[in-house]
Amino acid sequence: MARRIGIYSGTFDPVHKGHIAFAHSAMRTTNLDEVVFMPEPSPYAKSSASSIEQRIVGLKESLDDDRCSIYRSKQPRFTVNETLPELIRSYPNAELYFLMGSDVALTIAAWQDVERLVERHKLVIGMRLGDDRREVEDVLDRLGATYVVIPSPHPAISSRQIRK
Repeated sequence: MARRIGIYSGTFDPVHKGHIAFAHSAMRTTNLDEVVFMPEPSPYAKSSASSIEQRIVGLKESLDDDRCSIYRSKQPRFTVNETLPELIRSYPNAELYFLMGSDVALTIAAWQDVERLVERHKLVIGMRLGDDRREVEDVLDRLGATYVVIPSPHPAISSRQIRK
């Protein structure tokens, strides 16, 4: 049977208990074997992010489960065309699930070549405070995505809020 691996891409600046709790919740809800945190070296629209090295150290200090690991992509940020093939090569024969917050899911239809992602892979969406579940599901349904929406254990926590 194929391993079920959750890919959790993001800035993680800083990683916080909401990120970790969402990963654990996703593992329980979808029976994932592992969640792979993939910090983006150059996150989209975030020019003042801490260095990738600092964020990786923060992840290493925060991950409290041997079923959680860190993957450092060769790509500066997650893209379907460049990162997805890299992940498929890195995790051959695995069933990949992509973890994201509802705020990200609401923008997914604008991603270049998102159809390639949703045609073969499942999404796990954590609801963030203030987002409308029906709106998120409408976006994903229009894409034909296979997904599960779960409550975020800490829906109001954000890295931006912590940095302030």
